[in-house]
Amino acid sequence: RVGSYCRKEVLTWCVEKRESYCCFNTPLARILNQQIRPQLGRDWGEAQSPECSGIDIRDFARVDWTRVNLDEWLAILYETGHFPTLETLTVEDLTGTGSPLAVHATGRADAATRTTQRSDGLDSEEVRKAAESELWRETLPALPAE
Repeated sequence: RVGSYCRKEVLTWCVEKRESYCCFNTPLARILNQQIRPQLGRDWGEAQSPECSGIDIRDFARVDWTRVNLDEWLAILYETGHFPTLETLTVEDLTGTGSPLAVHATGRADAATRTTQRSDGLDSEEVRKAAESELWRETLPALPAE
């Protein structure tokens, strides 16, 4: 709730009172706004013209995350059965087909499987030597002459 104001007065009496609120798409968006806005020096505006815009992505770098309390969000996850546990948190759920990141992928392999597939046939010693050579080629010219 941002506040309330008198929308219509008659003979100095308020005959129509309004309240203004900021509404967010998710509980997490609301919680983050409530927790982060004070750190950024942002308020909610006036009741007659609330300032409900979201937090700019660039502002997240200025946030002291140790001061952000997500207990309410964690409680919501727990109460709705969405709080991850060791039994429910799997590599497949995090990075495979069960992941929210798999929006256009059917049968998406999890990260461990994808990494193994990418490294099949890879000569790690050859890659190490190539990286070392490249590093020396870039570093040697920058070293001071003796």
